[in-house]
Amino acid sequence: MPTTTEVITQLPLPMILPVADKVVPKKPARYDSDDPTTKVYVLPVFSSKEEERKWAKEPMVGVFRVFARHGFADGFNGHISLRDPIEPDKFWINPYAKHFGMLCVSDSVRVTAAGKYVEGSKSKINTAGFIIHLTIHRHRPDINVVCHAHSTYESRINTSYCVPATGDPDGKIPVSWSHGTDTKTINKFLKQDLDVIVLCMPLTTSSRHIISEEQFHIMSQKKKPFVINVGRGQLIEREALIKALEEGWISGAALDVTDPEPLPKKDRLWETPNLFITPHVSWKSMSYWERVLDILELNLQRLVQGRPVLNAVGKP
Repeated sequence: MPTTTEVITQLPLPMILPVADKVVPKKPARYDSDDPTTKVYVLPVFSSKEEERKWAKEPMVGVFRVFARHGFADGFNGHISLRDPIEPDKFWINPYAKHFGMLCVSDSVRVTAAGKYVEGSKSKINTAGFIIHLTIHRHRPDINVVCHAHSTYESRINTSYCVPATGDPDGKIPVSWSHGTDTKTINKFLKQDLDVIVLCMPLTTSSRHIISEEQFHIMSQKKKPFVINVGRGQLIEREALIKALEEGWISGAALDVTDPEPLPKKDRLWETPNLFITPHVSWKSMSYWERVLDILELNLQRLVQGRPVLNAVGKP
């Protein structure tokens, strides 16, 4: 008995959708006009493989439109890969970072099993997503389509990381904020019992190497916090970071930005203990564009009024 996933992904199988109890479908047809309580969906009969390929790509795009309605916006949030009817060792997949609600058939990309471009849109694809799908395709050659979607940022917060809607009613988290860039201000802030330190600032002449060996040594005197950098790579002096991790001055670090960026394949940071590196994607959330447009709208109003704009950044 095939699983639900197999029924959906194995194109040769018909999918029967009864809309009343105890309905027995008649001879398979796209629609049985004699029995309005039952609709039976089956694959059409194709006169050529080219016609089958054209047909298969259309519902693939349609599924992305459904994704978009449920808040899954672009190539970060899910993927669909379709085994090519003409060349089964090649696959059609959605492009990287294009809104699902705007996808067209012409946006699909056909690639080899090695991820090399063959035809279609010349947009990049999400390599990680394709590798996951390719593993399934190799183990199950009878499956023609693989589809997956990630959970939304909001659902992960509500179901995994906290009790929903509790927040921080007493205002105790964080203990304090640090907005200065001078050494005295930074060191005073770091002398607290900190569990996690997050750097979110832009790179300027005053913020370059704002965390160096001196600051890491201060951290080691308390709880040995976990350091996260989502700002710019040069906010942290890299050799000092490596020493802090190797000497155990901090519990660990996560870098979404590096110095240099991208990191060379043989860079020392790849071998540094207790260090997590992500490919500059921490900005991505389901609410990103909404927040960007909110700030843009507000700044346009301030420009018209002759007032300073928010979040202005000086040149480094």
